[in-house]
Amino acid sequence: MSLQAVANEADQVKPTIAYYFGNKAGLVSMIVKSLMSESTALAKASADDSPPSEARVLSYIDGIKQLSMHRDTTMEFLEILPWAARHEEMGPAMQNLYSWAGEYNAKAIANLADNVSADDLLPCGVLMAAVLDGLAIQKVVGVEDAVLDRAWEQWRKIVLLVGREHAEASRNRSEDGDGVSSGAEASGSAEASGSAEAPGSAEASGSD
Repeated sequence: MSLQAVANEADQVKPTIAYYFGNKAGLVSMIVKSLMSESTALAKASADDSPPSEARVLSYIDGIKQLSMHRDTTMEFLEILPWAARHEEMGPAMQNLYSWAGEYNAKAIANLADNVSADDLLPCGVLMAAVLDGLAIQKVVGVEDAVLDRAWEQWRKIVLLVGREHAEASRNRSEDGDGVSSGAEASGSAEASGSAEAPGSAEASGSD
């Protein structure tokens, strides 16, 4: 990829492209931001605003799947990725892209239940970004849709399994906390009761 190639594709002269983007790094950074914006729009369009539920998470995954089917978007990404990997100055932009993707996915998966933490699901969010990249590339090179559909179905099951495990762990922590709190309250009540009875007991003992 070169500024001249971009200029030719856009039917512009190279100095015009350089004026708006500065250099190739500036151009690639703008493309990365555009991809992030497009990905967000597609994912939001597929996700609903219903209360946290498994159906809401599955709706989000379906949106990610649709994104993987966008050949033009995948081709744009594949054009800039090799160049970005070879140029150190593009490291921060690509890191930001993947950090954003992982965090965004984790927040979406956390909609499985009220008690699920997005921070706990960050590894799953990072994996979802890798799944998107891998299956999108396979779509571009011609892997059969039936094979990719089965792969996405398997990923849906994995996400739900991980989400359920985190939801259950969160509930258990909450119940354990309530148990400790109840125990402390009971202990405090017993101590207060004992303190209240002490004077009366002393008087009864004295009257004898």
